Amino acid sequence: MSELLSTYDQLGISFEKSTLQLLRSQWSQAYLALLITAFPDRSKGIRAELLHARIESYLEELDQAGVELPRQGDAERPLNGRDLCVQQWMRKNRWLALHPLETGETEYRLTSDAIEAMEVVERLGSTEALLSSPRVEMIIKAIESTALMVNPDYEEGLAQRKAQLARAQKELDEYIENGGAGEASATTVRASVANVMDLLRQVPSDMRRIEELLIDQGNRLLEDFRDDERPPGEIVGDYLEQSKNIFEATESGRVYSGALEALSSVELNGALSDNLKIIANAPALEDLSPEEKLEIRRAWNPVRSGVESVLKQRRKSSHTIRSSLTQHDIVKDRELARELRSLEKLAWEWARAYKRGQRSPFSLEIGKAETESVTRALYDPEGHRPPPPLVENDTGETANLHELIRKGGPKTRAVAKAIADSLPTTGEANVTELFNELDSELRREVEICGLMQLATDLGINVETGEKAVYRTVALDGRGSTWTAPRIVLDDHLKSAFQAWRELHG
Repeated sequence: MSELLSTYDQLGISFEKSTLQLLRSQWSQAYLALLITAFPDRSKGIRAELLHARIESYLEELDQAGVELPRQGDAERPLNGRDLCVQQWMRKNRWLALHPLETGETEYRLTSDAIEAMEVVERLGSTEALLSSPRVEMIIKAIESTALMVNPDYEEGLAQRKAQLARAQKELDEYIENGGAGEASATTVRASVANVMDLLRQVPSDMRRIEELLIDQGNRLLEDFRDDERPPGEIVGDYLEQSKNIFEATESGRVYSGALEALSSVELNGALSDNLKIIANAPALEDLSPEEKLEIRRAWNPVRSGVESVLKQRRKSSHTIRSSLTQHDIVKDRELARELRSLEKLAWEWARAYKRGQRSPFSLEIGKAETESVTRALYDPEGHRPPPPLVENDTGETANLHELIRKGGPKTRAVAKAIADSLPTTGEANVTELFNELDSELRREVEICGLMQLATDLGINVETGEKAVYRTVALDGRGSTWTAPRIVLDDHLKSAFQAWRELHG
């Protein structure tokens, strides 16, 4: 085969992927707009019924704007949200995957192909060039590090490592002598931040690809288990061994395993989150909007949730494999598989032999079993007696809506509004002191929980912060004091706080 034909065949594999199917679809622009809007956080799923309702409302909005959409046959209305999610995006195109939840509900998650298509479109639509000075420096360091890793010459490798150590020592001496690092230009900082954000945006699709690899391998193993004719003991031994080493079965699995091991470090995740907060507060980025700074602070969250999702899927796959091995009868499963294959073969033979529109020879009705009536319960005279009459009681207390609300969960929005009204225009704001001056109805004990969650959303590490005293008022009117992390807002955090308020109404 010539090089041209070989390249053509290889490209055919790429063009069959769901990523290019989404980009080449007749309604690709509308589909991508719907998916990007419906999934603001691509690493997380959305409950099935909620996504159906969202897509339904989005479709109505696009239809009213005159956007071309897929229709229900010859009907004037566009395809409804449920059919679009289930029939088109999940079953036909595999842009969505349905996952069961522990609550019994199901949620949709974007597949790696859908996330990859979003990244391609956003990269093409970006007006900023990614080939900046920081990105070139990163490429050069990666090349030098890789060459140093594989260099077989001991003396040369030793000399290169000593040179690296000398450069690091020189940088340290200059840092100490100057009393800190020199101020980087705003252009350099912005280019470096854009480089970091671009790299982080590529992680969710890789994480989702790992999940899909786990699911595919688990399904393949279960099929092999049903179809394999070896003795059960031998299959169980090999099967358990494969389930333990699922990441070592392929080259990509081994690469992913090493990456997950690094990303699963608690210390590493904490350090990276802290570094992103430092970056967001850099003076060179002071003209960024609060929303953009909040995006930088939270840029590591999709990576962390992606790692947790992969590890959860790994545990789930192992549990499914163990359950299939310990709770299923191998002989019966194989017998059922053979019967189903024979029925499928019979159906295909009938389909080839009969013409279109001809009546099927198979009975479509389930026969009735010829059995006598079965007594389900013995006669109980007590079951035929009416219950005693209800006793009217006019002295019962009626529910007080105001009291029920007062005893409910934290009213974080109301507390945040009251604190925002008291924020000083300049300088730092001590949220603890502002809280202690609020009205008694806003200083319940539960409001402290809401404040801690608000601080976490703003990027404040409440686990290691300095402690302070919060004066609260209990439901019975008694005052009490609680020790909790102090919350102090500088100018950047005050802007992020105002952005949080606008986002949450």
